[in-house]
Amino acid sequence: MTYSILRSVTDRIGHDRLHHHLASILLTLECLVETGEKQGRPPKPDRLALPSQIMDMQVLIPLDGFMGPALLGNAPQEIQIDFATGGPRNVPAPESKARILNGLMTNLLCAQFVLFISEHWEWIRTKYGHDYTRWPATLDFARVVRNAASHGGCLEFQNPRAKPVTWRGTTYDPIMNGKKVIGPDLWVPDLLILMVDVSDILDDGGAEVTSPIWP
Repeated sequence: MTYSILRSVTDRIGHDRLHHHLASILLTLECLVETGEKQGRPPKPDRLALPSQIMDMQVLIPLDGFMGPALLGNAPQEIQIDFATGGPRNVPAPESKARILNGLMTNLLCAQFVLFISEHWEWIRTKYGHDYTRWPATLDFARVVRNAASHGGCLEFQNPRAKPVTWRGTTYDPIMNGKKVIGPDLWVPDLLILMVDVSDILDDGGAEVTSPIWP
């Protein structure tokens, strides 16, 4: 399969803020795929391509090298994921047999997403203030997604007069309050891309890397 790599993201243990989140996510995914293989599913690939549902992009993630070290009490020193275009776009249908596993993966990402934003919440509010309209657009969008992740994946605008939030061509507005967006709109790769975009803003702004060493 031919992919055109748009960007490679490398996170190192104790150095990059996303490392322990990615390690937790990828370890769980490797375990799920390994279990499926034992149930007669196709052999585990070295990496998995996850297509975005809202943009022409796929996230290529490694599926090997996490479970073995974890069983020995060790953490991966370095993790690389790639953003790419091209290749087949196998977006899972809601009624597919994999819907339960896809839901589990999405819930896992939601938990890590909320943790990631929460780790930097005070820094963000100190730097950009309490007026969300003055925040960088990506951070404001991430704030809304964080709220959705804490409310069953549904939009939860507390202010009905709040301005819409937009990220990479996707816009959410208070009139859409209650709409389920995590799952139908934002799936695992979309949340990963958003986490990386937020991490870039934090890095550029000089936020301290306070993430604990995995786990």
